[in-house]
Amino acid sequence: MLRGKERDRLDDMIALTVNESGVVACLLDGLGFKQTVKATGLSERTVCKHMISLRQRLGAKTRVDLALKLDRIARGAA
Repeated sequence: MLRGKERDRLDDMIALTVNESGVVACLLDGLGFKQTVKATGLSERTVCKHMISLRQRLGAKTRVDLALKLDRIARGAA
């Protein structure tokens, strides 16, 4: 799960909504798509839209690329 500093760093860099923050936390925890839907309580469509939006904002081509970029930002290496 995202810690306070990591969440703040991500929010400062890419202005996450509350729901996006939950999706990001699941992604960084290594959860799959269906697990993310269940963990966040969001619909499949909403999770998919958040993933697409995040990938576009960060220029990530794949889910793995997105996870790596988010991890770098959260740890302050970006």
